[in-house]
Amino acid sequence: QVTMKLCSTLLGLAFCAGFAVPTKAQSNTIPGTDVALGFLSSLEFQARTGVFPNGVNGLAMSTTSCNEGSVEVPWLSPMDEDHPFISFLMVREDDVRIVQISDYSHVKHGFFALADSQCTPCQGGDPFGGSFLGIGCSDTYATQNNGNSFWLGPAEEIDPWLGEWDANCSLFDSGSPSVGGAAACDGNRSLSQTQVNNLPQPKFRMRVRDADLQPSNGETYHYQSQYTVRGEPEAVRENNLGSRTVNPTWNGFNWNFSHTASLREGSVLERWDGSDLSSNTNGTDDGRVYVAVKVTGPVEGIYHYEYAVHNRDNSRGVDEFKLPTCTDARVFNVGFRDIDQSSGNDWGFTRGTTEMSWSTGSNPLRWNSIYNFWFDSDAAPESGSVVLGQFTAGPGAGSFGVSSSAPLGNYNVYTGDGCSFGTVPSLYGDGSPARASIGNSSFEVASANNAPGTISILAYSPFSASIALGGGCTSLVSSTGLRLRFKTVNGSGIANWPFPVPNDGSLEGLELYMQALEFELGGGPAFSDYDLTNGLRVRVGDSISGCP
Repeated sequence: QVTMKLCSTLLGLAFCAGFAVPTKAQSNTIPGTDVALGFLSSLEFQARTGVFPNGVNGLAMSTTSCNEGSVEVPWLSPMDEDHPFISFLMVREDDVRIVQISDYSHVKHGFFALADSQCTPCQGGDPFGGSFLGIGCSDTYATQNNGNSFWLGPAEEIDPWLGEWDANCSLFDSGSPSVGGAAACDGNRSLSQTQVNNLPQPKFRMRVRDADLQPSNGETYHYQSQYTVRGEPEAVRENNLGSRTVNPTWNGFNWNFSHTASLREGSVLERWDGSDLSSNTNGTDDGRVYVAVKVTGPVEGIYHYEYAVHNRDNSRGVDEFKLPTCTDARVFNVGFRDIDQSSGNDWGFTRGTTEMSWSTGSNPLRWNSIYNFWFDSDAAPESGSVVLGQFTAGPGAGSFGVSSSAPLGNYNVYTGDGCSFGTVPSLYGDGSPARASIGNSSFEVASANNAPGTISILAYSPFSASIALGGGCTSLVSSTGLRLRFKTVNGSGIANWPFPVPNDGSLEGLELYMQALEFELGGGPAFSDYDLTNGLRVRVGDSISGCP
């Protein structure tokens, strides 16, 4: 891990994302193993605690597995260990972000495979013994089965990369409450049906709060399930998980869920409208993590960045989310969201010279969960590599990269603050695209947060300055080569000056320094009569680097 972090510091994130480290292949691969989630249905309310609208609900779903591989798959009953695991989660999507609203729920331990043909013709199977899922065969667990706490164990006990679980000292072994002594760690089941019956509701089921199921502005809800199978090659795991879309309604006693979309294979982040999704593994040593990004704007020169990170089966967990950025880019309104209700373990944010990062020492992104990161920036999105740090020690590198977008297009550079006795007017580049690329006839410079009907004067020059004017104001444009343009501020408080860029390659690399003065009859800090915008350095061209 030290090697990778030193690499990213000295050589840059893009290079380190592909940094070659010695790896070893998945240690327990069983060629021909390929179990798919064939059907997902019947998300159902099963129990709750608390009074609506402040209660917590226990939910369950029906899943069907399909053996699409060329070998039979062991489906032994706990405590025999060699059986599949079924995990669950639920998300809410709004216009801004997609977030996990279920807890870090317990995982279903599979037992007794049927020999149905719901997917493809079943080739034999084991309909009476149920100890393996035959080639082509399917097996369905209804909601009552997947929601039965007798078969639900903590996700933390499972290695999702290898699909392995140790029965010794597990919840099934120790019981709840623990039976204590040697019996709690002898490999024999102590969690009894009586104990399960005495568990407080909603027991070990997937938990979702009432507050998270009440749409207030057209939110969309999706739920996901995933099969984890011992020895299944990573290359065929994309069909192990899938999601469906539902509409939740409260009937006065419990929640009902009506489906509005069919099964979609892959991470639930595939459903996030307007986002781009990519993923990677830690070489061949650990599992896959998905990174979805959605960038909106610019609005008055500012882009909003939203990232959702889904750990599918990375066993070591993620403890750092790192993005490259331009040195002069502004970053603000930074946020983070995990899946608990505590702010005490939120990831900390750090802004470096050429990167920003969120990190934790105690609250990693574990498998089958989604965390969110967001911020605003005046730098436009360009291709970059997100770096994910690994929480625990283990095989493979200390971090690995995932291709994504990052604030690496700083073409209209903020050069200094403006001034006002009230709201400081802003100056920014606009157009489609909002940069002075060669041949961009739509490019303009605009100023917002002015008083409607006033006069705004744009000053620009090929040279910068830093001249104190008094009243906390600084002139950031040189008088050398100075030009002025006047504009009446519209009813929305905006003045705009078109700067169409001709299709002329000789303009490549040109820079203009700009600042606007809003004439205030009632007085302003600059020259007693003017508010002053921030300074702006407009960079012209197609071949210039995204970062100055």
